[in-house]
Amino acid sequence: MNAKQKLHQARLQEWAGRFAEQKASGLTVRQWCEVNHFSFHTYNYWKHLLKEEVVDQVLPYIVPIPVSAVPEYLSSLEATEVSSIRSNCGGSETNLLNL
Repeated sequence: MNAKQKLHQARLQEWAGRFAEQKASGLTVRQWCEVNHFSFHTYNYWKHLLKEEVVDQVLPYIVPIPVSAVPEYLSSLEATEVSSIRSNCGGSETNLLNL
């Protein structure tokens, strides 16, 4: 990992802590941003990057299944209501939709 990647990881960890602080504060995101002198845009930018990082860490564990390998009786299944996606890869459970 080069210096730029290390700095990016450090900032992601810093923002992960800030997201936890905001949630614990009971303030709305906009209120928390105003009190802590961050723009709403900056908050959402880092939240998006953190979500992308989590997805990048989890996706390598997903193996695509060729359609030809799926039995015909399963080929018409459809997900109708998904409220959360959880992964327990690496020993810890991560909720991907409620970051």
